[in-house]
Parts: sequence; C-alpha cells; structure tokens
Amino acid sequence: MSGRDGPPVIKTLIRVSDLNDAFEWTAHEQHVRRIRDAAPPLTDEQATAIRKVLMDHLRERDAMRRRRPGEPGSST
Repeated sequence: MSGRDGPPVIKTLIRVSDLNDAFEWTAHEQHVRRIRDAAPPLTDEQATAIRKVLMDHLRERDAMRRRRPGEPGSST
C-alpha cells in the first residue's frame, strides 16, 4: 500500500490477544488474581494499624508543607 508521501508502506495488523500472549499479561493477571483470592482479609487490628501509619504520614507531610523555608525541619 502506498503511504501519504508516496513511498510504499507495509502495515501489520496485530491482535490484542497476540500481544497479551507475547508479553504474558494474561498469565500475570491470572497469577495476581489467584494470590488475591487466596489472601485472607485483613483483621480489624491490621486495618487499624495501616490506617494509623497512613494518617501519621499525611499529618507529617502537611506539617512539613506549612513550615516556612529556612525553618529548622523544613525541606528547603
């Protein structure tokens, strides 16, 4: 087939399923799904601990943003 500027162009049509097979995306997704399905749910204590770590991190980040440049503990 001719290209826009005249020289011939060869086009190759590739199916998405061929790419999935070539790069093993489907196998990866299935592997991740099996791990997630087999994992037990978090306990209330685990969820609380994760929530606390996240909230502490967000508070520290917000405190760093509120400090003026040049103050002790500021990032600049």
